[in-house]
Amino acid sequence: MNIQLKLFEVLRTLASIIISIAVVAVILAAVSAQPGAALSSFLIGPFSNFSRFGNVVEMMIPLTFTGLAVCVIFKANQFNLITEGSFYSAAVTAAAVAIYVPLPPVLLPIFAILAGMLTGGALAAVPAFIKVKTGSNILVVSLMLNYIAALLGRYVSTNVFRDPASGSGSSYRFQIIARMPNIVPGTRIHFGFIIMIVSVALVALLVYRTKLGYSIRMVGLNERFAAYSGIHVNRTIILSQIIGGVFAGIGGTVEMLGMYNRFSWVGTPGFGWDAIIISILANGNPLLIPVAAFFLSSIRIGADTMNMTSDVPAEMVAIVQAVMILLLVSKKFLSTIRSRIVHKAAIKSSTQEVAE
Repeated sequence: MNIQLKLFEVLRTLASIIISIAVVAVILAAVSAQPGAALSSFLIGPFSNFSRFGNVVEMMIPLTFTGLAVCVIFKANQFNLITEGSFYSAAVTAAAVAIYVPLPPVLLPIFAILAGMLTGGALAAVPAFIKVKTGSNILVVSLMLNYIAALLGRYVSTNVFRDPASGSGSSYRFQIIARMPNIVPGTRIHFGFIIMIVSVALVALLVYRTKLGYSIRMVGLNERFAAYSGIHVNRTIILSQIIGGVFAGIGGTVEMLGMYNRFSWVGTPGFGWDAIIISILANGNPLLIPVAAFFLSSIRIGADTMNMTSDVPAEMVAIVQAVMILLLVSKKFLSTIRSRIVHKAAIKSSTQEVAE
């Protein structure tokens, strides 16, 4: 039954995507002078040349890291939304390390990643610790903490390492040896892609092949049952949030050192919020996070391409996202088919037990 249900969830996700694209096609037919060309630019544009495909992969990297972070955090059934703050704060920390820390090649980016991991994990631990100790709503605490992280990061970037000669509020230039090297000529795809692949494997192993991962999943399913089984619930909640923050921190560091030579963000980039969409698309499976990130990245680049080559604005992608999420989170969408699968599996199991 588990295999059938997993296949059903995949088909349900595909159906949601197809329906959302169909809705967009109908809207394009109503608002665009050339709906066919606009839809073609949206769907095929990201893969029409090597440069645009490179843009898709470049955006996929930070989305995968934040998706992994949210995946681990939500596995414990904790709606900690600090991923955005952890990602941004780690990027600020990485920028400071890349500017000021005097370390040799190789060691400097490694130290920057470690500093970003520490920053992201420490920030994510705050709402979890407050929730465990005081019973506060982790959703509210994490949302408020995101604002603090953003404002603090902006203060540091403006008043500590801003380059007065830049004329744009950017930081001093990073040391060249701190940058992530490009691995695909002609694009900005950097070594962070390799780190991303390793991170996906590590999270999958953690969630499905370790004692801690089992504890996280059990706490997420039922805290009282987990406590009755001997699992230290509060410790597991805090650890799961720290681990999620760590991977968000790696993502922020990799994005900053792979894509920029100065810190120039005027606000949080939004990848932490996108991670929630990615986690829903992947159905909480770490191995599917990069697939979901690639899809979201491709429709974002497709929207930009459509905006440049047709009379349709890039904001059209918001409709795709909205329809997909509404269908995916709706328990009634294709619920009849799911009920039939469960019913048939139950009858089959009962028949086998009687026969034995």
